[in-house]
Amino acid sequence: KSASSCYRFFSQHTGWTCLATAVATTFTYLHIWPMYPSYTIDGVSMEPTIPDKSIVYTRVAPVSIKQIARGDIVIAVNPTKNAELICKRVASVGGDSVTYRKLGSSSYTTSDVPKHAVWLQGDNANESLDSRSYGSLHYSMIVSKVERIIPQSQAPEPSFCTFNFD
Repeated sequence: KSASSCYRFFSQHTGWTCLATAVATTFTYLHIWPMYPSYTIDGVSMEPTIPDKSIVYTRVAPVSIKQIARGDIVIAVNPTKNAELICKRVASVGGDSVTYRKLGSSSYTTSDVPKHAVWLQGDNANESLDSRSYGSLHYSMIVSKVERIIPQSQAPEPSFCTFNFD
């Protein structure tokens, strides 16, 4: 009895159902989707954790220093090329002391990470341009935090949804 009443309702209210679907889709696209952008990683600096050409899904808002911890992978503004983004692991946070070897050097240097800053490093240290070269980054340069990694081999094919309104 309830199945037939559901059928009767939807057959009589097709226009409203389509409108409700369109409104829900628009809301999702405009308000939720921008909070979880995806990026395609171009480069090997985060291998083996994130292989080249992998897709990462991130959380944008709100990113505060309290939500960033050692070990997190983040998307940040490249401090040497402001128009570019980088994907690196948070190796240290404000208040930590870091001992590292600059790229191409055999000697070690110690640096203190300032409050409200992070020290970023790539997992593939030999192929990563990171805080060992440009120092710590203020946390405001963090764009988003990586929530999910999808290797290129497992990435879904693009799909398109078509709505027909009669």
